[in-house]
Amino acid sequence: MEVLFVPRPLHSWSGYIANIYHRQLLNAAMTTLAFIGIRVVYSLATICTQNPALNPISGSLAARVVLSFLPEIISTLLLVVAGILTRNVRRISKRTKADK
Repeated sequence: MEVLFVPRPLHSWSGYIANIYHRQLLNAAMTTLAFIGIRVVYSLATICTQNPALNPISGSLAARVVLSFLPEIISTLLLVVAGILTRNVRRISKRTKADK
C-alpha cells in the first residue's frame, strides 16, 4: 500500500510549530527535575548522615560545588535557554486558535 505525502494547510503548520515549542519547554522542565533531584538528595544526605565530608559548612568544597551549586546553575541555565527559545509560543498558539 502506498502512502502519498499530503501537505498540511498553513494554519495547521503553526499549530505544529507551537506543539514543538511546548514540547521543548516541557523537555527542559523535565531535565531540570533531574538536577534538582541531585540537589535534594545531597541535602537529605547532609542532614541524615554524620559524614564530615558531606557537612555543608566544614565539608569538602568540591562536594559542595558539584552536588549543590552546579545542579542549580545547570537547571537555571536550562530553563532560561528554553524560555528564550520558546518566547513566541503564546503568539503562535493564539494564531492557531484564531485559525480554527
